Amino acid sequence: MCQGHVFSDRCDVICDVGYVPEMEDILGCSWTGNWTAFRRGNATEMENALSADVIISQTLACVIADCGNISTHGDVICTGTTYSETCRITCHDGYERLSQDNVTCDVDPVTAQAFWSEEPECIPVSCESPPEFPNTVFRCASGHTYGNTCGVTCADGYEGTDLQSVTCHSTGNWSLQAGALQPVVGGPDLFCQRKDCGNLSSPAHGSLTCSGTKFQDSCRLTCELGYKVADESGHVLHGLFNYRCTASGQWSNTPRCVQSDYCQLGLHDCHPEHGVCSLTGHQAFSCRCRVGTVGDGRHCQRTPCPDFPVPQPKNGFFSCSIPTSSAATTCQSSHITQPEYELVCVLRCNPGYDRLISAQYSCGHDGNWTIPFDTNSAGTTPCLAVKCPNLSSPRLGRMACDRGRKFRYPEACNFACDRGYELTHTSSRRRHCRTDARWSGIDAECTRT
Repeated sequence: MCQGHVFSDRCDVICDVGYVPEMEDILGCSWTGNWTAFRRGNATEMENALSADVIISQTLACVIADCGNISTHGDVICTGTTYSETCRITCHDGYERLSQDNVTCDVDPVTAQAFWSEEPECIPVSCESPPEFPNTVFRCASGHTYGNTCGVTCADGYEGTDLQSVTCHSTGNWSLQAGALQPVVGGPDLFCQRKDCGNLSSPAHGSLTCSGTKFQDSCRLTCELGYKVADESGHVLHGLFNYRCTASGQWSNTPRCVQSDYCQLGLHDCHPEHGVCSLTGHQAFSCRCRVGTVGDGRHCQRTPCPDFPVPQPKNGFFSCSIPTSSAATTCQSSHITQPEYELVCVLRCNPGYDRLISAQYSCGHDGNWTIPFDTNSAGTTPCLAVKCPNLSSPRLGRMACDRGRKFRYPEACNFACDRGYELTHTSSRRRHCRTDARWSGIDAECTRT
């Protein structure tokens, strides 16, 4: 089909259905009046060709379309590979077609390109997700299709068996071997088995009872009379302690039986608070009383001290106790009936007074008192009354205080107004300095009567 027969006109070759031009070139009329060839869709080549003087000697022709040979993972039987010819594809084991087995060579009417009616390929058979086993994870780097292999990763405490992979078989099933179908069947230890810690040897003077030798199994040690369960360092353990096979494949500890230490285990009969136990041999011990106490070790008493020598100070008292004793006694005066070693007395002040002296008086292990400060010495004020804020007379009034305006607890001040004036109904006539260093009542205010 030609657009004309003068310079720059061109001719396209249009073939019947199933046929394509023998040449891919388009013919154009050159400036000399000769037909010349250029590539379809190449404007530059067309311009250059039309400027040349090339005579086309070939005869224009249409040839039957050819889809070409089929190469795939299968057997191909064809009546031919040209237009309207057919091929039958039979896939090899492990491969399959997603469309019909028969394909036909066809031609696109627009582009005149030959193509097979169906994609002529065989794709690998796909297996489902790998099988699941306890404490086992399959790693499939290449996918889940025919021929791919998945390796095994075991959980902590487990190790691989002789079977370390599964393969996607041509049937679409996972197998233990690529060449022949061996279905993946077996117990939980098929791929990953518990690590084995080996036999745990019984120590001297003891015997072991074990549930097994593999991961999570345990052993319990029973020691002979006079011996206790211990770890490899000799530290005494609870009698029901379990030696465990750990995830590393090693036992958690090495069992030992050590001689009973009655002192360390608390099996002695020394005084519970003041007695000191000393091991003298296998299952043998002795008791003594600690410093500051007297007795035979099984019965101990604190060293007695004389009566507390410091008298009770003015506006204060001594609080005494034994800090380390579970039965501490607190006395609210200096008259202690039975002072003992470790007794500590601390100065306290009555409510409304601040402590100016901080000192502790203690009874030592020699039965003597430690006196850091004499609270009743001349010129000493151990407890000083708290001070309230200063007050002043109201405007047009006056103030009179019981203690001469020192404004310390328990001082009280009275308020009154000058002639012709009176206190407001909210004003307080008398205010007291309280123990919390604040005044009672409301500020006084005078108003004209």
